[in-house]
Amino acid sequence: MAVDLRNSLQHSLARALPATVVFEYSTVATLAAFLDGLLFPTEPAAPPQSAIPEAPLENLEDFSGAGIAALLESKLAAIESQETK
Repeated sequence: MAVDLRNSLQHSLARALPATVVFEYSTVATLAAFLDGLLFPTEPAAPPQSAIPEAPLENLEDFSGAGIAALLESKLAAIESQETK
């Protein structure tokens, strides 16, 4: 039953959900709060563009781990915003 619920939610929301979502959020209220945060985040998903240096891919070794993560998050956010238009 938990797998069916997760699969139904994934299909309805068009979002991937963790396999353990129903167990981690075991009440309707906690699951609803999790999904609300997933669908309607209160903070921006990516840091401001000015905080992310633009660099060619061959210079990635110059980035710190946090810099690479920020660059990846901004690129993914840009892709997601294009998909929702």
